[in-house]
Amino acid sequence: MDQAGIEILNHALQDRALTLRNRGGLATLLHLADNLELFMSIDDLTQRLREGYTAVGRMLRELEQHGYLTRRRETVAGRFTGPARWVLRMPPGAASPPPAPAPVPALPR
Repeated sequence: MDQAGIEILNHALQDRALTLRNRGGLATLLHLADNLELFMSIDDLTQRLREGYTAVGRMLRELEQHGYLTRRRETVAGRFTGPARWVLRMPPGAASPPPAPAPVPALPR
């Protein structure tokens, strides 16, 4: 995973608007992506994520709604060709990941 992917993941892991399941799904998508792009159908993703079609579709929609993902489809003569192209990105307005929480002090022995 490249530096941009690590920044997206760090931001997403601290984004309380995302469910825990979708944070994990995003981590998997970033792992599968090549230069933050992923050419896979939802059927392919269901096999990789070991989730049902509805759950994967719901995850992708949530990631789209929160700005972590955009979906692009190629068309020829008004018809879709091939699987969707998913582009992973930092959500708009998130110039940098939120600051890390302060470290927890060690307990005295």
